Amino acid sequence: VLPYGLPSAVRAELEAADAAVRQGGPQPDDPRGEEELIAAFADDIRAFTREHRVARTVVVNVASTEPAPEPGDTSLPASSLYAAAALRAGSPYVNFTPSTGLHHPRLAEAARDSGLPYAGRDGKTGQTLLRSVLAPMFVQRALAVRAWSGTNLLGGG
Repeated sequence: VLPYGLPSAVRAELEAADAAVRQGGPQPDDPRGEEELIAAFADDIRAFTREHRVARTVVVNVASTEPAPEPGDTSLPASSLYAAAALRAGSPYVNFTPSTGLHHPRLAEAARDSGLPYAGRDGKTGQTLLRSVLAPMFVQRALAVRAWSGTNLLGGG
């Protein structure tokens, strides 16, 4: 929740940031293959680093959660394409979603070998972490959980 007046105070900066957003991908009609997309995204990351004169760009995935891949599907989902681009651009990567990202079998070893910091597999609301800690504790204490629900007070599902 933002303090009253803050959006108005930074309106120009927000509009400049919106104007600088580049079309992501892959789009349904995008003819580029995985390597071309990764190269384009890596170029975008490098360009951002240069244009903003920063020493390091950290790529943070806060996109909507992707559907789980079909069994046997070896193609890289969008989160993994961006994660691979981060590696190629020499940027650390943080996955704040349960999407695949660098956990794809085709990328996990490259991530380890890159020497770059990388982390995450769902940090959006803390619900997953909370449930992964509490559920086993309830089982250990022989407590029956009849229902479990969560509310996202900040919106976004």
